[in-house]
Amino acid sequence: MKNIYELNKSSVNQPSRLLTENEIKTITLAFKLFDIDGTGFIKKEDLQKIFQSLGYKLTKDDSQDIYNKCQLNKGLLTLDQVQDIFQRKIDMIEECDFNGDGQINQEDFVKLMKKFKKLQK
Repeated sequence: MKNIYELNKSSVNQPSRLLTENEIKTITLAFKLFDIDGTGFIKKEDLQKIFQSLGYKLTKDDSQDIYNKCQLNKGLLTLDQVQDIFQRKIDMIEECDFNGDGQINQEDFVKLMKKFKKLQK
């Protein structure tokens, strides 16, 4: 059974977009705000704060799930890992946004569940 993070790997829809230069700059700035000592690492607890500061809703469970999927360095995340997490979140949204309006509405959700059901077989 595939999980939601793996749905985009089997997508035949349009390819997902890469982070824009502005998004990379914004993520980098947010990362640096939490990397107070300048080591190039942040704590897992900071991940949720970064997402929230950039306007993304991320529960503690989401944060833990994403955090568990990353390669970790003694419980710390690098800027590259945080950018990769944002890229995967964009990929997931685009995978579920069937009408391309940038939002996941009820119609998109129903289509996603049908696709997910097919992948379980």
